[in-house]
Amino acid sequence: MTATTADGAGGVPARPYRLARLLVATALLIATLVAATTAMLTVAYQDALRQQETTLRNLAIAFSAQTASVVQAVDGAMELAARAAAPDEPGRPALAALARFGAHSLGPDYLVGIHVYDGDGRLAASGMPAGQPAPPPPSAA
Repeated sequence: MTATTADGAGGVPARPYRLARLLVATALLIATLVAATTAMLTVAYQDALRQQETTLRNLAIAFSAQTASVVQAVDGAMELAARAAAPDEPGRPALAALARFGAHSLGPDYLVGIHVYDGDGRLAASGMPAGQPAPPPPSAA
């Protein structure tokens, strides 16, 4: 049995395409697929980075606003404590009103751990809610 060519004569078998042409076409197809995949992954990566930057920026804004409100509440409590402790200042609040400044603050949750001691180490004011035990005096270091 002999192989026939495209014109029907015997000899070398017929190939519709040369081997080199098939290899070049396959290499171009693979290169095109790799380039398209790389482009899609790059776009997806850039989109993920933009999304993370937006999320982190929003978190930073939220933490900044929360920190500002805490600082404002603590500052108000400390100003109240300073006015109560000032000697002979007209219009200063009574020490009894200062005793539980956390109960009347804009942010009582923020002030629970704040305690004001006088020069002798006695508790002058506390942010603890009513009914809670007074904190122990600070240790002398």
